[in-house]
Amino acid sequence: MKLALTAVFVKNMEKSRAFYSGILGLEEHMDSGVHLSYTSGFSLWQEDAALATIGLAKTPAETGNRFELCFESEDLDADFARAVSGGVEVISPVQEQPWGQKVFRVYDPDRHIVEVAEPLEMTVKRFTAAGMSPQEISDKTTIPLDIVKHMAG
Repeated sequence: MKLALTAVFVKNMEKSRAFYSGILGLEEHMDSGVHLSYTSGFSLWQEDAALATIGLAKTPAETGNRFELCFESEDLDADFARAVSGGVEVISPVQEQPWGQKVFRVYDPDRHIVEVAEPLEMTVKRFTAAGMSPQEISDKTTIPLDIVKHMAG
């Protein structure tokens, strides 16, 4: 078994499309009106259509903000600026996490938590350029030493 697709239920498809396609710049794959998939395997599903298909009357009240959607970007500053200029609600600006990776977090239109992070390979290369040894990088990031050495090139 393998994960084939992740679909999030959205209340307003156009607002969500503007966020994921416009602000985050995800590449659209297929649009059926109530379901929009992206080439990454992520998708949006209009909540009322999703609930009718699944056979639920409503989304349980206790759901929400129990997971984080994580995307990678090689240009965090530009992506963060685009999010801010698009009026997105910011949870945290671009900042380094305790393990060294730079990320920012925002809410999508349905208040799903969205993280945008530099790829870990960029983190390793940034630390290497700053003069850290592979062992120091492994200790900081918790990435196994052999993988750090591979990522550092």
